[in-house]
Amino acid sequence: MMVSTALLPPEAVLEQLRVLAARLSAIGIAPVAPEEMYVLLARFGNLTPDQVPGLAGALATGLAGTPVATLGFEPPRLLDGGDVAVPLNGDVDQVRALARAVPKIAERERLYVDRRVFRPEIVIARVDPSAGRPLLAERVTLAGTRWASDLWLAEGVSLVRTRWVRGADVSEEARYIPIEPDPAGHEART
Repeated sequence: MMVSTALLPPEAVLEQLRVLAARLSAIGIAPVAPEEMYVLLARFGNLTPDQVPGLAGALATGLAGTPVATLGFEPPRLLDGGDVAVPLNGDVDQVRALARAVPKIAERERLYVDRRVFRPEIVIARVDPSAGRPLLAERVTLAGTRWASDLWLAEGVSLVRTRWVRGADVSEEARYIPIEPDPAGHEART
């Protein structure tokens, strides 16, 4: 199974993202599936089911003591590839630190890590690249006027499993790993 590590927004914030994506859908921009709305930290490639508990344990140990990030999302913007994304705001530097720490922990478990995937945003919709960019950028801006998500706490990371179902990617949370305070009071080990 293909496994990644991600931050999943809580259900209330995910619902706000769904509503925003529906607003974009009304102007002809296709929303992504709600299960694809997460902040990707790292990809590990194809893991066997027996590798997942070891990775989860290593992440729980290695991330202990990491400060909890308070996050939110800004209004949507049109990216060069035709994706519509909502950038993270808040403690983004703490999320960047997580995105640097996770690959190091996984490498100690002798796992392949694709660390090029982190972007501090969530893609919520995709547009046809042949559509006129200036007009679409204006529509995305108008659809997101005065929009911002509620703030939320990133108190853990999720292992996300991606499978092929009827020719499409389907992602689901395989395991949630809370970030526990380090009992010794030390910062996270990376």
